[in-house]
Amino acid sequence: MKKILIDWIAFTLVKEKEEAPVINLFPLSPQDFSPLPKGGLGYKKIIACSGIKIFTDGAESMGVHTQISGQGCRFLEALGVDLWAFLSEKKKEKDLKFTRLDIALDVDTDLITPCVESIRKGLYISKSRSIKLYEKIGEDKKMHVETIYIGSRSSKVFFRIYDKAKQMKVGGIWQRIEAEVKKDYIITLIEKLESSISDTFCGLLLSYFRPISKKESNISRSPTADYWLKLIGECKKVTLYREPKKKGVEEKFLWIDSQVAPTVALLSEAFGGYEWIEAVAKRAKSRVKPIDWKILEEEKL
Repeated sequence: MKKILIDWIAFTLVKEKEEAPVINLFPLSPQDFSPLPKGGLGYKKIIACSGIKIFTDGAESMGVHTQISGQGCRFLEALGVDLWAFLSEKKKEKDLKFTRLDIALDVDTDLITPCVESIRKGLYISKSRSIKLYEKIGEDKKMHVETIYIGSRSSKVFFRIYDKAKQMKVGGIWQRIEAEVKKDYIITLIEKLESSISDTFCGLLLSYFRPISKKESNISRSPTADYWLKLIGECKKVTLYREPKKKGVEEKFLWIDSQVAPTVALLSEAFGGYEWIEAVAKRAKSRVKPIDWKILEEEKL
């Protein structure tokens, strides 16, 4: 097994409006970045540097968004940035929201061929309903599978297995297994990676795709294909699901602050003061749910 690496990081600083707070996270300066001709993702401005894009000038509640591609990850590592440590440190910050994290495993053996054979024979177990094969005509004028997609791009966990050598136009066998994880699953992933990077990656892969050598009547007991065992070893499945956290008083305040505060400020100007807020609160008190009163009482203890 080769090294597991970080291949994409996307996050938003929800309370910022300028590029400087993002640039200051890394050993970079504003002069390293150049403006792009157009915006994107709802932002009017983008500046870029070696695979790092910073999006600004969006709507009031959009903050500043950052995308670090695979190229950007390698660039930052060359500057001495420990990306694993960066993830562990920033997962604690409430005003930094991760939106996407890709981790990848490079191998120097052919996994695509046996995986395609297992898929076409139906010899696999997957929690993903969608498994797609992307084919392309090779130099021999025949169709060859270059990428396997496991899951939907819109889901919180999505895997792809592809021919990195062909993508980079180099010789030899270089294939990549990549996990794309989104939104609230990212923090759980980072926490598990802190315990073991390899066990977490392999366990997550095992949860979403397991080629088997034969089908048993109890499908879950079907033996794993030898080539897959050689790749992941005797690991345990990893799940990123966790019970949704109940919103406490602080979370409710932060929601008001990020989503409603501009409207509150506007109405206060329109009404010439803040007395209207107290009136609204008094009228709404009878509509507070019992579960929310319970949360308040628990937090007072």
